[in-house]
Amino acid sequence: MDGLRIGISKTELRILIALAGVETLSLTELAEKLGSPKSLVSKTLTKLMRREVISQVVSLPSKRKKFRISDWFAPAFRLLMTRQSHIPFERILQGRTLDVLWVIRSTAWDPRLLGKTFPKATLARTVSRLKTFGIIGRLNRLKPYSINIPELNAVVDALGAHEMGLIAKSLEPGAAIAAFDKTNTEFIVSSNLALEKPGFLMTGLDRFPEFDVKVATPGVTYYYLYGRQKALKAEEVLVHALVLGREDTRTLTYCLILFEKLRLAKKLDLGLLEKEAGRWHVEETVQGLKEYLESKGEKGPAIPWGEFQAKLRVYVK
Repeated sequence: MDGLRIGISKTELRILIALAGVETLSLTELAEKLGSPKSLVSKTLTKLMRREVISQVVSLPSKRKKFRISDWFAPAFRLLMTRQSHIPFERILQGRTLDVLWVIRSTAWDPRLLGKTFPKATLARTVSRLKTFGIIGRLNRLKPYSINIPELNAVVDALGAHEMGLIAKSLEPGAAIAAFDKTNTEFIVSSNLALEKPGFLMTGLDRFPEFDVKVATPGVTYYYLYGRQKALKAEEVLVHALVLGREDTRTLTYCLILFEKLRLAKKLDLGLLEKEAGRWHVEETVQGLKEYLESKGEKGPAIPWGEFQAKLRVYVK
């Protein structure tokens, strides 16, 4: 989370607002509309294009270069500007405000994250401004704040997801985001190449051999992206495997094997497993694994009990 920034500057925001009401504008048109030097507008457009928020198009037949909001962002941003036009977003959303909103959007799991991510003065000033305009409100003790405007939620989510995608692409052109956790602060990235970089920890079925469950995996390797350095626990790896293959019988079978192997060895942290399952939206899948083992195959995944037992004996003597 520490390396993820979705905030936009005052000039960037003004450009986006100017483009929200039209299809395209040229550099000259934007500079005139904003009343800003062309050099500043040009530099700002370059930054926005680097983040893929703005796209450049060539207008025919004049062949003039014009700019527009990129397709992935335009619907959400224009809807916000249209439906909530009474809110002075130009004053509110600049600087670190969107970063704060991204973390607020993510605090369903850990409300302490908000206080750890920003300097106290910045956080207090931003939260006060957002509350004044009714953009955020206090929800409950566990989730101190929530965003009151659905259209703004969509904008924050779009920016965050796209920024994560850019991080993945910067590591390896073929890399892609495979899944997000519920907090929007951690995600799994897939790649055909090994990524030996800080913060990238291999996960899913590729990590099962470390827990004495050998699995022949396909060519795509999944990596778990986060800023931490410590190794993943077996319960976390199991959950990530389910995230990536909850509909795959083969994956479910090996997850059942790891689950039962840990349980029989009295090494299973059920609390951690359930907590991680909740973070990654696979609570029902994990519950299905538990029911399968407790009912000896009568409930849960459609895997023949005898077939599962035969495979389990390979790993549990």
